[in-house]
Amino acid sequence: MGSRMLNANSNTIDNSAVNVKKPHLLVATVLLTGIASILAIPSAARAECKSYYVSTTGKDSNLGDIDMPWLSIHNAAKKMAPCDTLYVRGGIYNQSGIVLNNIGTAISPVKILAYPNELPILDGSSMNIKQWQAFFSLAGEYIKLSEFELRNGGVGVFVEGSHNTVSNVNAHHMLQNGILARGDYSTVENSTVSWSCMDHYNYLIGKGGTNGWSSGLSAARNTNTAGGIVKHAILRGNTVTENWGEGLSTYEADGTIMENNTVYNNWALNVYISDARNVILKNSLIYNTPNSIINDIGARFPDRFASNLVLADEQPDKPRSTNNIVVNNMMLNGDISAFSWSIPTDGGLFNALIANNTVIDGNIRTGSKNQASVIKNNIFFASKAGFSLADVPSRDGLHMSNNMWSHPPSANASGKGDIIGNPRLVLAGNVGPGKLTKRYFAIGATSPAAGKGSAISGAVNDYGIITNQGRILNIGAYATAAIPIQYLPQQKP
Repeated sequence: MGSRMLNANSNTIDNSAVNVKKPHLLVATVLLTGIASILAIPSAARAECKSYYVSTTGKDSNLGDIDMPWLSIHNAAKKMAPCDTLYVRGGIYNQSGIVLNNIGTAISPVKILAYPNELPILDGSSMNIKQWQAFFSLAGEYIKLSEFELRNGGVGVFVEGSHNTVSNVNAHHMLQNGILARGDYSTVENSTVSWSCMDHYNYLIGKGGTNGWSSGLSAARNTNTAGGIVKHAILRGNTVTENWGEGLSTYEADGTIMENNTVYNNWALNVYISDARNVILKNSLIYNTPNSIINDIGARFPDRFASNLVLADEQPDKPRSTNNIVVNNMMLNGDISAFSWSIPTDGGLFNALIANNTVIDGNIRTGSKNQASVIKNNIFFASKAGFSLADVPSRDGLHMSNNMWSHPPSANASGKGDIIGNPRLVLAGNVGPGKLTKRYFAIGATSPAAGKGSAISGAVNDYGIITNQGRILNIGAYATAAIPIQYLPQQKP
């Protein structure tokens, strides 16, 4: 793989209140109540959630209200306390390097939002932005950033503090990451990341750059802790496409949940899980399309599509990957590499579960050092003759069963309960970039995969349980919202 190119102000409001009820004289009670009410007024005023405003026509000497907005997002954020909201008006801002050190709380986060029905755009094209300079660095706690377009920069967003959320952000044309979550309990959702890792793109087209790459959207490498492991990140509902490195990734991580993402046409590979534990990848649409610009310019694999999913280890000084779950994903035109390579020689599938995925025109490749890992209830369908569906050098440490193959796989990949034949998938709809939907992967009413899955109840990682709760399972992915496979999170440490 490519090189991993990673390079408080505290505002507190005392909302405590003491209510004392004793059977005193009525007059004294009324008097005390009146005094308490009077004293409570300024306290309530101090605790009030405030709204501030920034505009391209504002001035930092203004009051920061809607009529006299500020100009600088960075300076405005310095004035915010828990529960406050900063609304950024629409327009183009030549601002970058915005560091948010604010400390919010779970019930009173600090919010940096687009003004309703307007789009603020941060554009670095006229600025001398460095490789790893982010438009936003969320360095505090309980900060919510939403509804921005970020373009032509070094990095879109660093999510560095804990319990911070980025949503509905469109980050594109970044030299390095679009969004990088490296703080514990980070959430990135409903965002779009494209055309990041542009430093590597510049290398490919002969305009400088370096022969190494980062990821479009990633939860990885906590730089604030001694162990360097990011914990309990959530990446969900995002679209990640045409990035010139990896698309969606998590590495040097523990407990990342990657769900309901759409990932396609990324240069190195689409989804990468490396040096990570207790990761769950579920309910996602992952694919490659012919004739994409990724393949036209310096394709990594001129003779085939890039992998849709790679599980591997790169770092000898990090714990080996274990307890990772890949369930109910739909993949087209690309393989699953499940430790078919590993830089540390002791890497492999350890207590892993790969179940109820549908893979069209892609195969599964494993390594030879596996322990207590299960591959079951998956559909592997080739639409063309002579397509290899599996490369499994050893069955040691692997349990493979109840998979459906469009033609017989190698002997090491075969298992009890397997079905050989046409799964009768719907295969209907546009398969172009951004057009493919989950319905394409649905099994038809007469599919031999219906009801032939094996129970996966009790599959456990350190933070949750995958279960079908006794319901009969199909082989393959469920393309509808009604998915009988559930992930039940347990109490997190």
